[in-house]
Amino acid sequence: MLVAHDDTAVFVWRRFISMDDQVGICCAVFRNEGTTLSSDLIREADALADARWPGEHRHYTYVAPSRIRSSNPGYCFQAAGWRRAGQTKGGHGRERLVVLERVVA
Repeated sequence: MLVAHDDTAVFVWRRFISMDDQVGICCAVFRNEGTTLSSDLIREADALADARWPGEHRHYTYVAPSRIRSSNPGYCFQAAGWRRAGQTKGGHGRERLVVLERVVA
């Protein structure tokens, strides 16, 4: 868990294999209420995760479009170098989530 020095942002990583077969280091929580650009915070968190889990070549996260005010859900991750990698299946009343990833060669 990473917390900004002024307590305005939090980022939580976990090594995880999800029920929909996503594999890698998962961003389980990200929230920024400060003035620092979210994409800058994501890049910093990526660097720390790379150092913590060397050899893991994929970071991923899920974004729920209905919970984001932006017309481009996940844009801050895309601005940090991540790319869209599909959607979850949804079903049983669950919203389809956007999957975003950063893959390091």
